[in-house]
Amino acid sequence: MRELLYVPIIHVESDLGSAAPALEQRSASFFGEQRWARHKATVAQFWQRVGDYVSRIQAANLKIYQDGLLVGGDLGKKIIEEGARRGSPNYKIILGLMKRGADIRPTEDASLLKEEYEYLRRLAQAPLSDRRPAAYEEYELRKDRIRDERDRFVARAINKTLREGDLGLLFMGA
Repeated sequence: MRELLYVPIIHVESDLGSAAPALEQRSASFFGEQRWARHKATVAQFWQRVGDYVSRIQAANLKIYQDGLLVGGDLGKKIIEEGARRGSPNYKIILGLMKRGADIRPTEDASLLKEEYEYLRRLAQAPLSDRRPAAYEEYELRKDRIRDERDRFVARAINKTLREGDLGLLFMGA
């Protein structure tokens, strides 16, 4: 039998790169400092519990599938190491599993990932004036199809590489 466990990704500042300071400030302003601090503490606790749970998993036949990861092998490991170095709890957990023998697998289609990124980049960079609603509408028209295509690609990748007796761990965002 093969099994697949799903771990929802809740992003933290270290996952957001250069956008983190602006998003942090905007979120604290919108939600209020105390509420935002409670949210961040809850997210930290979520990742701690995920880490505690997966630390009990036998990693020998574990295949890891990470949202947004285009490659496995040595390059995939370098990407995971860099994310862990930046402080991503998601990547720290994966790196710990890899050190215990788990195998990282390519999960995404590059063209679909790039297409979605471009829509989101245009939306984020559009001025608040008349161009932002247009960028939003453009993304809204395409996002469901991109998401469905990405989901099907991920499912095929898992189906091809998760063998009888394997356990898969899928880290996937919304």
